[in-house]
Amino acid sequence: MRQPPLGTRLAGPAASASRTAPLRDTTHRLAPGDSAHFDSLTPHRIAAQDQGGVELLFVHTLLQSPTATLCLGPTTPGEMP
Repeated sequence: MRQPPLGTRLAGPAASASRTAPLRDTTHRLAPGDSAHFDSLTPHRIAAQDQGGVELLFVHTLLQSPTATLCLGPTTPGEMP
């Protein structure tokens, strides 16, 4: 499997067709089986390269959200969720 684009990290297979993932001013072409991980606050757009579309597994976490404790639990020892 190829190395993920700079500023991303491998997270697992997510595509069944070619797609592009523009992050800021750079476009990354991802092949079947490639994946990317990035901060969802980064301006981005994901588009299929083929008219047949693409299968995509999209996972979002609340790490940057004030409600992050819903996913992460207490951040201070002894704090109740």
